[in-house]
Amino acid sequence: SSGINAEYGGTGTRNLNTATISISQRKVKKIDDPILQILNQMHKIIFITQLPPSLTLNPKRRVIEKYKRALFTRHIGSVNLKNEIKKLLEASKEIVDLSFSSVKSLGPSDSTGSNSLASLAVEGPEGSEVLLTYEHLQSIIESCLVEAGYYEVQSSSPAIRTPLVPPIPSNYYQND
Repeated sequence: SSGINAEYGGTGTRNLNTATISISQRKVKKIDDPILQILNQMHKIIFITQLPPSLTLNPKRRVIEKYKRALFTRHIGSVNLKNEIKKLLEASKEIVDLSFSSVKSLGPSDSTGSNSLASLAVEGPEGSEVLLTYEHLQSIIESCLVEAGYYEVQSSSPAIRTPLVPPIPSNYYQND
């Protein structure tokens, strides 16, 4: 006798005495989908890089644009892309290395380390360059999103989960 026959009462029809389990919706915990978190972070980066250019130079946006270009070069694979976004989501203390090779942790002695030509750097005190960590890059991204009104669209309409991008003007593609 097989387990299938026992479950169905041996006759091929479902036994009405089979036990069922029901779980209250209040007891079910929402599961955070890591893929959605990664896609959301990528959406934020792309959103910032697709904003119209500002009238003045914006060093924060330039850093994000440089990071995005490095993320989407043909030499980076999907595994490296996932790992980079994961470090960004975790706000890692590692230095952002645009070559995506071995990255060393930011320790007390290398807070301004100049160990990699491919690292992201921002202007520090007195014009010195300071290498950027994922934690700092994440705060720059969030700052740019707030400045661009990214979260205002979301909070004004709870039914919309992602911000709307303004439509392209009708004369955008016309050559003058």
